[in-house]
Amino acid sequence: MSYAHIVVATDFSEPSERALDVANKLAERFGARVTLFHSYSILPPSAVYPDALWPAAHIDVQLREDARRSLEALHRERLPNIERVDTVAVPHPNAAIAISDYATDNGADLVMAGTHGRTGLAHVLLGSVAEALVRHAPCPVLVVRGNVERFPGHVLACTDFSEEAEPALEAAGHIARAFEAKVTLLHVYADPPELPGLPERPYRTVESVDKDMKKALADLERKYFGGTVETALLVAPNHSEAIATYAERHHVDLTVVATHGRTGIRRLLLGSVAEKVVRHAPSSVLVARSRG
Repeated sequence: MSYAHIVVATDFSEPSERALDVANKLAERFGARVTLFHSYSILPPSAVYPDALWPAAHIDVQLREDARRSLEALHRERLPNIERVDTVAVPHPNAAIAISDYATDNGADLVMAGTHGRTGLAHVLLGSVAEALVRHAPCPVLVVRGNVERFPGHVLACTDFSEEAEPALEAAGHIARAFEAKVTLLHVYADPPELPGLPERPYRTVESVDKDMKKALADLERKYFGGTVETALLVAPNHSEAIATYAERHHVDLTVVATHGRTGIRRLLLGSVAEKVVRHAPSSVLVARSRG
């Protein structure tokens, strides 16, 4: 696993600055190059402004140059010790798609963004750039939230025992080892549980289910973390809410989940656990996926 190229999306807001502070830590520790990326929108005069109020014939050039100057200032202020930092400003009506396209075309290993934590009607209607990145980006996405000063002192690695969860365990182990962070390996299950990869039995007691899960967690603990981390089991009907609550109660700095890449009507109706964790967790969230 490598984080050689980190793309940090910024809209020059305070949440974006927190993302830059975390990017600085990761880039220093992993020797990564960083791309500071800003997407801006250009509306034609007829859409919003009458022609008389349109500020200039070359508004695209002005916006791009203003964005590049702001990106260079962020480079100097927030990433002073990173050896290679590129700045990119592009016009696009959809920031998440612009970032994802750039990450795809330029082989990014990690995309990062801050989140404004919108809730309510605005979130339902528009969603957030962070959640859209989780949906579209070709590589892992780190959404930065919470206390970045102690990042990543406590890492929460989430698993459902499926193969799709393995990138999250790999990523959690990679970051935890690099920063000598505490790790908790967590599984949340409903009652009755769904246990991918575990033996089915016609009748199972609570004790037998608990025993099987603890053994499965212990196996993953040895495989991905060398047998040195805490494990936790939770019974809850809503997995994402349970993960977010655990992160809050145990002062987690980084929650790591995987995405199963669901699309179509199932995503539209239910969303994914990863997106819901991004929406609700009080910590930063790394959504891991395998490239390709």
